[in-house]
Amino acid sequence: ISNGSIVSWFWDFDDGTTFLGQTPNHIYSNSNSNSNSNSGSYDISLTVTSDQNCESTQVLNYTVFPLPSYDAGSDITLNCQETSGVFSASGNDTYFWETPSGSIVNGSTVQVSSSSESGNYILTSTSSNNCVVKDTAVLIIDTVAPIANSGIDSLITCYFPVISLDGTQSSLGNDYPYNWTTNNGVIVSGNSTVSPQVNKDGRYFLLVTNTINSCTALDAVDIGIDTIHPISIVGEDTIVVCNVPEIELSGVGSSVGNYSYLWSSDTGSILQNETTLHPTIDLGGYYVLTVTNNFNGCSSQDSLFVAEDLTAYVDILSSSISVDSIFLTAGDTVNYSWIGDYGSVNWNLGDNNYTSDSSFNHVYNLLGNYIATIVLEDSSGCIAYDSVYVFIDGREIIFPNISSPNGDDVNDVFTFRGEKIKEFNCSIFNRWGQEVYNWNTPVGGWDGRSVAGIEMPDGEYFYILIAVDFTGEKIKKQGMFLLVR
Repeated sequence: ISNGSIVSWFWDFDDGTTFLGQTPNHIYSNSNSNSNSNSGSYDISLTVTSDQNCESTQVLNYTVFPLPSYDAGSDITLNCQETSGVFSASGNDTYFWETPSGSIVNGSTVQVSSSSESGNYILTSTSSNNCVVKDTAVLIIDTVAPIANSGIDSLITCYFPVISLDGTQSSLGNDYPYNWTTNNGVIVSGNSTVSPQVNKDGRYFLLVTNTINSCTALDAVDIGIDTIHPISIVGEDTIVVCNVPEIELSGVGSSVGNYSYLWSSDTGSILQNETTLHPTIDLGGYYVLTVTNNFNGCSSQDSLFVAEDLTAYVDILSSSISVDSIFLTAGDTVNYSWIGDYGSVNWNLGDNNYTSDSSFNHVYNLLGNYIATIVLEDSSGCIAYDSVYVFIDGREIIFPNISSPNGDDVNDVFTFRGEKIKEFNCSIFNRWGQEVYNWNTPVGGWDGRSVAGIEMPDGEYFYILIAVDFTGEKIKKQGMFLLVR
């Protein structure tokens, strides 16, 4: 322009795009997007405007050659099931492939197998216009086998007649199914689990499959069996009596070594050594010896019968009548005797009195409940027991008619006898009606002295007792007695 300056630039790239500015950059796609033709030719126009609003336009024809085919195809994964494949490029262009190690393979295809190099296979395509592009496809080789570990060899024993195989050291997860098989054993359950149960000796096979690459692994385990039972011998039947209250049984002849022994009885009594071959017993009954092989848990039993004569008989009589209980009032007399086997007896009358007499009379002086017991030992040393319940009711309140507080421990204290007293008050009066003493507990009494401790003169005195028993009944008693020193 002769004067002024250019103030705007407008570009039209003939592919539907424009640009405002002096120096644009523009990229045409591989395919021809010209709306007027598919020749790959574009009319690029530039319009400039001056500050005087003058315009000028220039058109430039621009040709874009198409890129060659550059699709290297899909990636290829080879495994234990798919062992070969082909990388292939289509079209009429010129191709060559570069392998992961850098070697060149001319042509549109490359044959690969599980022994080929894994990695990137780079396709270079060259068109007739010498346009060059590259594309990459990947060869993945996955032939890693899973781990199959069927565990260590083991034994079926009496301890474990059914055992679990151990495949826990194998590959684990949902992608690794298991299949246990056997030629001569027996799989009870779980043949598709990591730990199936088996109950027969034999060889067992574990097949582990990787479902992702179809690779497998196989391992085997041998299961033996040891169910040999030991020998148990207990000898002949015998007897236990009172004169020989304890006898020793014998399991001699049974298996010895790494074996354990256990004697048992539902009716007898084992005193000691029940885990040896020579236990001591003291009752009759059936006795069983169980011998166990400590290695395999197998056991055997033998039994014998022990008879017994260990009983005696005794029965308590009261007034020649067999009784289970006796009801008396304090101070009453009981006539005791007994019947039973011949032997000697010992009595415990329940009130701290004992005797070995066959028959006798006994007085229970105090209110209470007692158990009288007899123990008999017969001529063979057998022991028999019997007992009777004795219920003693309380007696009426009784005062003496004389008191002699002279220090001889006989009637030194004027007091009463009686039971079942809950509340108590007793007063002592002289012949003129004067109260000389009073006490209010059942365990008290009068020692012949005044409240001041002065000895009272001999003579007649009177008492008045007011009490309440445990039933709530009121009791009142009065009377005269002599004080004599």
